[in-house]
Amino acid sequence: LVDCDLFIVLGTSLVVAPFNSLVGLAARSAPRLLVNREPAGTSDELARGFRFHTTGEGENWRDAWHQGDCDSGCKALASALGWGEELDALIESKGASEIHRAPWAAS
Repeated sequence: LVDCDLFIVLGTSLVVAPFNSLVGLAARSAPRLLVNREPAGTSDELARGFRFHTTGEGENWRDAWHQGDCDSGCKALASALGWGEELDALIESKGASEIHRAPWAAS
């Protein structure tokens, strides 16, 4: 995980070890996103946990929380990245739609 560029957690309470410790293993420079109905895995509950709930200057430099279910969170992320139409096409076609890879993505 020290080489990850982005750490995304979808729909979990983050209370079961050892899985919950993965949050703290992401590279310090990697943004971390939690998509969940409730906040989970925060630094007041978990060592090196999410800090999106903190309000002090410089306390949170990389964490974000999308409050909602996994489907709406993934659709919002895809839309923010400009991939909304492609995701909709994949969903509508049940995965049969042809999607072109970004030039930087490995084949």
